[in-house]
Amino acid sequence: DLHLDALAAVAGTITGGGCLWLILPPQTSPMRERLQRHAEAFRQIRWFASWQQWLSTPKFIAPSTASPAPQFPTTTQASIVRAMLNEPSTTHLLLADRGRGKSTTLGLAIQQFAKLNQRSIVVTAPHPQAVATVLAHTEGQQRVSFMAWDQLLKRNLNPDTLVVIDEAAALPLHVTQQLCNRFQVWALASTVDGYEGCGKGFA
Repeated sequence: DLHLDALAAVAGTITGGGCLWLILPPQTSPMRERLQRHAEAFRQIRWFASWQQWLSTPKFIAPSTASPAPQFPTTTQASIVRAMLNEPSTTHLLLADRGRGKSTTLGLAIQQFAKLNQRSIVVTAPHPQAVATVLAHTEGQQRVSFMAWDQLLKRNLNPDTLVVIDEAAALPLHVTQQLCNRFQVWALASTVDGYEGCGKGFA
C-alpha cells in the first residue's frame, strides 16, 4: 500500500539536484490514476509507463534560464518580521505550505530581535534538524538556543525568555498546549499538510 503521508514527508527531504523515484506495481488503481494525472501537470515530474520508455528518454531537462538567487527577506517576510518585532508579547502564528519560508522568517525575526534586546530566545521543535534553517539565519546570536520540547517542559525559564516553536503541528497537541500555557510563546510556525492526525488537531 502507498502511504501518502510518508511520501509527502520523503518528498520534503529532497534537496536541489536530487531525485525521488516512485516505482508502482503494474496493476491499475484509482490512486495510481490520480498520481499519473498529477504528474502530467508538472514539468519537473516525469511519468514512465515502463523501464523501456525510461531507457529511451533523455534523463535530464536543462532549465531555459538559471533561477535567480533568492533575496531575503521578501516583502511578505519583512512585514511578518515587523509585526513580530512590534508585538513581542503576542503569540504569532505562521501557517503555510512546505517550502514557503516560514523557518527563514522566524530566523530573521529572531536575529533582529536579539540585536535589539537582551532577552533570551529558546527555539524548540520535534527534532533538532527541524530548526536548522531557523538557527542558520540567527547569525550565531548567543542568547538564542535550541532545546528539545521534552527537556523544555522540565525547565523553569526566566519569565522574560521567549519561546519559538517550529514544525508545531508535528508535536502532540497536548504538548503544544503545555508549552503555550507555561511559557511566553512568541511564535508558532508549521504546515498542517502531511500531519493528518496532529495537523488536523493543530489547525
